[in-house]
Amino acid sequence: IVISLIFTWQNTAQKEQDIANMLARQGNQIIYVVEAFVNNHITAVNRLSSTLSESNFTLPVQTALDTTAENHPYFISMLVSVSEGQVLYAAPNKYAQLLTDGKKHTLINRPYFQKAKQTLQPQLSQAISGIGFGNDAILTMSAPISLEGEFSGISQGAIKLSTFAQFKREYIDDNSF
Repeated sequence: IVISLIFTWQNTAQKEQDIANMLARQGNQIIYVVEAFVNNHITAVNRLSSTLSESNFTLPVQTALDTTAENHPYFISMLVSVSEGQVLYAAPNKYAQLLTDGKKHTLINRPYFQKAKQTLQPQLSQAISGIGFGNDAILTMSAPISLEGEFSGISQGAIKLSTFAQFKREYIDDNSF
């Protein structure tokens, strides 16, 4: 009986260690995947802002915004605002249509807008609730647009928080042991 208990204890200890190792590995995988995903989307928004800044808004803004949104389908919405925070352009089209309803859509009170304006650096928001184009729980990536060194507005993309829940199913190996 003693030998059997020792064997059972060792086997249980080994299984516990295997599970701890698997959870650590999966945690690292999730961190890597989420960081790469978020960085890719921050880069897309930053690239859009840079393109708009460098062109002095001479290119068709709505076309550039639509193209960025189409190339990054996890963005549920994208927008471009002016320095006072008013949203002038939005994607996809269902949100662009909302801008023609006469209601003023503004970002002036959003912390990510204020911080982008102050620092002239790309921003990743904390989890927030959408207010202008729905009330989904979202994470936003924004980047300042500047003309001749002066803040002129932001480009911003929003991703539903629920998007991150599917990462485990799609990218994490559950068959590790």
